[in-house]
Amino acid sequence: MKNNEILASVIIPSYNQKHVIFDALESVLRQKVNFEYEILIVESTGDDTAELVRRRHPSIKVIELRDRAYPGAAR
Repeated sequence: MKNNEILASVIIPSYNQKHVIFDALESVLRQKVNFEYEILIVESTGDDTAELVRRRHPSIKVIELRDRAYPGAAR
């Protein structure tokens, strides 16, 4: 395994979740693991949730979809 090689992706689908998205992110960020992982938010609400996540957590990847994505499609 190479240093900083991402071994897991945590994908969080988000639709109308502005009221809980930061709690979910903080829960993931509190996890103690001995491997590298990435967090992806797939946001399909069309409001300012994606921008709020980017501002508060610039290292988290945010994918914005124009149309609503159900969890299976978002993952």
